[in-house]
Amino acid sequence: MKIPAIVGDETHFSLEHRMLNALLFTGVILPVLCNVINYLAGLGTAVILANILGGFVWAALYYLSIARKQYIISLYATATFFLFIFTPIMWINNGGMFGSFPYFIVLFCPMIAAAAPGYTPRILAFLTLATVGILIVMERKYPHLIRGYANRTDRFIDISFSILITIAVNSLFSIILISNYDREREKAMGSAEQLRLEIARRQAAQEALKQSEALYRDLVETSPDAIVLIDLDGRIVMANQRAEELTGFGSREEYVGKNVFDFIAPEHRKTAIDHQRLLWRTRKVRSTRLNLLRKDGSSFPAEYSASLIVSGGKPSAIVVVWRDITDRKQMEERLEYLATHDPLTGAANRYLLEQSIDRAVSLGREGSTSILLLIDLDNFKSINDTCGHAAGDKVLQTLAALLQANLRRQDMLTRLGGDEFAILLNDANVDDARAVAEKLRRAAHGMRSAFFNLTISIGMIAIDGSMDSRRLLSLADKALYAAKGKGGDNVVCV
Repeated sequence: MKIPAIVGDETHFSLEHRMLNALLFTGVILPVLCNVINYLAGLGTAVILANILGGFVWAALYYLSIARKQYIISLYATATFFLFIFTPIMWINNGGMFGSFPYFIVLFCPMIAAAAPGYTPRILAFLTLATVGILIVMERKYPHLIRGYANRTDRFIDISFSILITIAVNSLFSIILISNYDREREKAMGSAEQLRLEIARRQAAQEALKQSEALYRDLVETSPDAIVLIDLDGRIVMANQRAEELTGFGSREEYVGKNVFDFIAPEHRKTAIDHQRLLWRTRKVRSTRLNLLRKDGSSFPAEYSASLIVSGGKPSAIVVVWRDITDRKQMEERLEYLATHDPLTGAANRYLLEQSIDRAVSLGREGSTSILLLIDLDNFKSINDTCGHAAGDKVLQTLAALLQANLRRQDMLTRLGGDEFAILLNDANVDDARAVAEKLRRAAHGMRSAFFNLTISIGMIAIDGSMDSRRLLSLADKALYAAKGKGGDNVVCV
């Protein structure tokens, strides 16, 4: 029979419990061996019956401990039975101090102590000393109560076998204890190694997390965009250095805790609120353009995007990103200006003129009247041929400035190309337009010099909603050439 089958495997039994099982199994076997000795020593029927009864008790406790796994109950029942019942009976019927039982006390007491947890061994040691002390005193005062041996041979046989059994069982118990100790030691060393590896793994994970956090902080802090974390009430929780630079605050403590909408220009706050409501509804990243405020009250254009942080299925915070688009907006405005204006004179170009004429045509259908003037500089070719294109460009710039100075705010000056200009007089009648045309023609006389006789020719047509822009430009062009056909410096209306 293998030792684990006797004392129980370490998976289901603690070391103390296995020690108790070994003790109880010994208690089951010893009465059988002792009865053989008792029979040979002639100790009588009473001792044999006491051993048989003790064997049944040990067997019952062994079953309770190993089969039912009742460790505590079995331990204290064993200690109580051995110290207060089995020991006094066997002491009195087995020769007392001079018999074999003291050897079994020496055998069982260490086994009980090894099986007991905590402070229990100290208590058992005290109870054992007290019990044995009482028996010794009783034997001293009442020696006639002790049942002795019939002769020296019987005593020799009983004690000899008891010593041998005690040595054998103690050796077996030591083997079990050492074997279990070795297994526990190996298990503990394995657990210690696993613990060391787990600690090393966690330390590596913590270091990786620290590096990841440091990298994330660097990524956020060095971002060219302002990154702001706000709570669900819109208060700023944290922000990076770029946010500090854009808003003009001296430190983050100045704006942490403020409402994010305080940094949005009043004219765009409703847009930002609608933007955030849409974010809550769709839970998708949203972007828009609006003006943000600096600490000094000035504003700048920015691209404003927001994303919702969801934790455990519920929104927990909002990440807002501000990107300064001042340079981009200026470039866009510059490109838009160049797309609709003449780069030499600053006047509107043909594309913008046609759009404006279309609007005037729509207004003309509603009863409003506008006038279109086409203007051409007479004798401009002679300036380019004589003085060069640089001088010609200067003349065109001067003419554009002169024409613009004599127009109303709502009127639009356009350069169509070369030395040809157009003027759209919004909300004007024919008589007013003729007066303006004459005023412009006379103002051009101021550009004359000793070498060049500079004048302008003007063709004029009313916009009443009956013709589209292409037809209007064509008729105005005919009127212009009619004016030039009269020798220039004339105004012709069709």
